[in-house]
Amino acid sequence: MHNFKSLAVLRHGEAESSRLKNGDFNRNLSEEGRSQVKRLSKLLKKNDFEIDLILSSSANRTKETTELISQETNVGSIKFEDGIYEAEQDELLKMINGLEENFDSVLLIGHNPGLSDLLSSITGGNYINLQPGMMAVMEIQVEEWSMVGEETGILKEVIQ
Repeated sequence: MHNFKSLAVLRHGEAESSRLKNGDFNRNLSEEGRSQVKRLSKLLKKNDFEIDLILSSSANRTKETTELISQETNVGSIKFEDGIYEAEQDELLKMINGLEENFDSVLLIGHNPGLSDLLSSITGGNYINLQPGMMAVMEIQVEEWSMVGEETGILKEVIQ
């Protein structure tokens, strides 16, 4: 019997306008973005969604998203990674391939287009353009994170 891994990818909630002078990295969640993530968090809690590790971008809006998710759900560890911001799918995949094997369920919180590209690559399915606050859950069909690559996952659900 195989002990498959679970990988979820979550695009941060809706952010404030990019016209603000703080720069893109420092944008916070908008009121709507906070509401989106709170709804998602309550749904995850209701469904007893387990997260061994949240791997999150260190941009403000993803930090806020991580904080809101971790308030409602059972999270083992949280790691903020500067490299997730503006990362392309190959860079995100390298981070996943380097994960410790003791993590069975990982939630990656980041940005588009990297997250949507990664999701399409791992599932080998149609392109899903993750909207703000949208999460996709994959069952990984290999036993080690280092083996995750193209078409090694099955899309289980998309939650918005």
